[in-house]
Amino acid sequence: MSVFLLTKKEQVKACVELASYMERTCGDVIIFTDEAEFYACIDTASADEIDYVMIDVRTFQMDMFNPYTYIASLNNPVPVVIYNDPYPEPDARAAFWYTKNKDYMLPSVGASKIEKLMPAFVLLQSFFHQHHLHNYFKGMCPAKEFFTKNELDLKDAVEHFVEKHKLSKSRKILFDFFIENEGKILSEEEICMKLWKEYSDGKKQFLYSYISEIRKACRNEESVKIDIIRTGKGLYQMNVCNYSDSMKMKN
Repeated sequence: MSVFLLTKKEQVKACVELASYMERTCGDVIIFTDEAEFYACIDTASADEIDYVMIDVRTFQMDMFNPYTYIASLNNPVPVVIYNDPYPEPDARAAFWYTKNKDYMLPSVGASKIEKLMPAFVLLQSFFHQHHLHNYFKGMCPAKEFFTKNELDLKDAVEHFVEKHKLSKSRKILFDFFIENEGKILSEEEICMKLWKEYSDGKKQFLYSYISEIRKACRNEESVKIDIIRTGKGLYQMNVCNYSDSMKMKN
């Protein structure tokens, strides 16, 4: 039993690395870069020779060719995995591949054959997470988050806040915890458990002192507006914005 894989020439090395993982749990992975040869080999393969095929989403034009329906029409149709389809989330690829085959390949491919492949799909999904392998496959590379200039300025100001205001290590831990949960309401208990793994009257007094010191530093900060507000009994929320943005909201 084997898996046929169609990709572009510049991506062969990444596919060879992927194949080395796959071949530990399945048969041979045969890599193709010639589309005509790939589809011809599927069409002439003997029954049960191929477990499933993997296709690079960049090898076909979606509005001109549907590999699911084409392979379903061949003499020996097999399940299809468009492995770098950009649509599914990283943790939903296996379910996406399974659903696509249910939608397109029945009844050409028996339901039981598709069902049996679900563990293989889950394993394949995990392979793309190993050693950040997905970073080498066009189509599934996660895009870098875009920040506007204001957002970058804000991010830079927050990153230098601790150093600029000489916060101690313990205050830095609290400040970082608030930043990680910016906009979220935090209870005294969860903050104390984060800082000391203990919730008591004594730790609450320490917390009040820490918050007071951080608030003082926030009032002295000129490049970014940081507030720690008390939203209720024992509840706190940090809000961060540029001063220009805060003025707009007031107006």
